[in-house]
Amino acid sequence: MDTPPVCGVTPSTSAHCALPWPSNVFLTEDADARNRLHVDLGADSLPANNQGVHIAPEPYKRMDGYGLSAPAIALFPNVDDSNFATEYTVEKSMEADAQILLFDDQRRDRARSLLCRP
Repeated sequence: MDTPPVCGVTPSTSAHCALPWPSNVFLTEDADARNRLHVDLGADSLPANNQGVHIAPEPYKRMDGYGLSAPAIALFPNVDDSNFATEYTVEKSMEADAQILLFDDQRRDRARSLLCRP
Protein backbone atom coordinates (compact mmCIF):
# COMPACT_ATOMS: atom_id res chain seq x y z
CA MET A 1 0.00 0.00 0.00
CA ASP A 2 1.36 3.45 -0.91
CA THR A 3 1.82 6.06 1.80
CA PRO A 4 -0.75 8.82 1.24
CA PRO A 5 0.80 12.26 0.73
CA VAL A 6 0.50 14.75 3.56
CA CYS A 7 1.46 18.42 3.75
CA GLY A 8 0.66 19.16 0.15
CA VAL A 9 2.92 16.97 -2.00
CA THR A 10 5.29 15.32 0.42
CA PRO A 11 5.13 11.57 1.24
CA SER A 12 6.68 12.27 4.64
CA THR A 13 5.64 12.91 8.22
CA SER A 14 3.45 15.90 8.94
CA ALA A 15 6.04 17.26 11.42
CA HIS A 16 8.81 17.53 8.80
CA CYS A 17 7.02 17.93 5.49
CA ALA A 18 9.75 19.25 3.20
CA LEU A 19 12.21 16.45 4.01
CA PRO A 20 14.31 15.05 2.50
CA TRP A 21 15.57 18.26 0.91
CA PRO A 22 16.35 18.69 -1.90
CA SER A 23 14.12 16.10 -3.50
CA ASN A 24 12.76 15.52 -6.99
CA VAL A 25 9.42 14.88 -5.28
CA PHE A 26 8.98 18.67 -5.38
CA LEU A 27 9.83 19.10 -9.08
CA THR A 28 6.95 19.48 -11.54
CA GLU A 29 7.10 19.51 -15.33
CA ASP A 30 6.79 23.06 -16.69
CA ALA A 31 6.87 23.70 -20.46
CA ASP A 32 7.68 27.39 -19.88
CA ALA A 33 10.74 26.78 -17.69
CA ARG A 34 14.23 26.70 -19.24
CA ASN A 35 14.90 23.16 -17.97
CA ARG A 36 11.20 22.18 -18.19
CA LEU A 37 10.85 21.92 -14.39
CA HIS A 38 9.93 24.08 -11.42
CA VAL A 39 9.82 23.54 -7.66
CA ASP A 40 6.23 22.92 -6.53
CA LEU A 41 5.67 22.80 -2.77
CA GLY A 42 2.29 22.27 -1.12
CA ALA A 43 0.63 25.01 0.97
CA ASP A 44 1.65 23.38 4.24
CA SER A 45 4.93 21.74 3.15
CA LEU A 46 7.18 24.43 4.65
CA PRO A 47 7.62 25.18 8.36
CA ALA A 48 5.01 27.13 10.30
CA ASN A 49 5.51 29.84 12.89
CA ASN A 50 4.19 29.65 16.46
CA GLN A 51 0.78 30.81 15.21
CA GLY A 52 0.54 27.98 12.69
CA VAL A 53 1.17 30.16 9.62
CA HIS A 54 3.31 28.32 7.07
CA ILE A 55 6.00 29.89 4.91
CA ALA A 56 4.41 30.72 1.56
CA PRO A 57 5.51 28.26 -1.17
CA GLU A 58 4.81 30.61 -4.10
CA PRO A 59 8.32 32.18 -4.30
CA TYR A 60 9.80 28.70 -4.76
CA LYS A 61 7.74 28.15 -7.92
CA ARG A 62 10.11 30.56 -9.70
CA MET A 63 12.93 28.08 -9.07
CA ASP A 64 13.73 25.52 -11.76
CA GLY A 65 15.63 23.25 -9.38
CA TYR A 66 18.03 23.46 -6.47
CA GLY A 67 21.27 25.38 -6.07
CA LEU A 68 24.55 23.54 -6.30
CA SER A 69 25.31 24.38 -2.69
CA ALA A 70 21.98 23.19 -1.28
CA PRO A 71 22.68 20.99 1.75
CA ALA A 72 21.20 17.51 1.86
CA ILE A 73 18.76 17.44 4.78
CA ALA A 74 16.84 14.39 6.01
CA LEU A 75 15.00 13.18 9.10
CA PHE A 76 15.94 9.85 10.67
CA PRO A 77 13.64 9.30 13.66
CA ASN A 78 14.63 7.11 16.60
CA VAL A 79 18.37 7.10 15.83
CA ASP A 80 21.01 7.37 18.56
CA ASP A 81 22.95 10.41 17.43
CA SER A 82 25.17 10.74 20.50
CA ASN A 83 28.37 9.89 18.55
CA PHE A 84 27.64 11.80 15.33
CA ALA A 85 29.78 14.72 14.22
CA THR A 86 28.22 18.10 15.00
CA GLU A 87 28.98 21.65 13.94
CA TYR A 88 31.50 21.70 16.82
CA THR A 89 33.16 18.35 16.03
CA VAL A 90 33.08 18.11 12.21
CA GLU A 91 36.48 16.37 12.22
CA LYS A 92 34.75 13.29 13.74
CA SER A 93 33.05 12.75 10.37
CA MET A 94 36.43 11.91 8.81
CA GLU A 95 37.55 9.38 11.41
CA ALA A 96 37.85 5.72 10.42
CA ASP A 97 34.99 4.71 12.73
CA ALA A 98 32.62 7.57 11.79
CA GLN A 99 28.99 6.47 12.02
CA ILE A 100 27.94 8.34 8.87
CA LEU A 101 29.93 8.12 5.65
CA LEU A 102 29.26 10.78 3.04
CA PHE A 103 31.03 10.59 -0.32
CA ASP A 104 31.77 13.22 -2.93
CA ASP A 105 31.12 11.44 -6.22
CA GLN A 106 33.04 14.06 -8.23
CA ARG A 107 36.25 13.67 -6.24
CA ARG A 108 35.55 10.01 -5.39
CA ASP A 109 36.53 10.72 -1.82
CA ARG A 110 34.88 11.06 1.56
CA ALA A 111 33.27 14.35 2.42
CA ARG A 112 32.73 16.02 5.76
CA SER A 113 29.28 15.72 7.30
CA LEU A 114 27.62 16.91 10.45
CA LEU A 115 24.47 16.59 12.48
CA CYS A 116 22.45 19.69 13.27
CA ARG A 117 20.07 19.15 16.15
CA PRO A 118 16.80 21.13 16.21
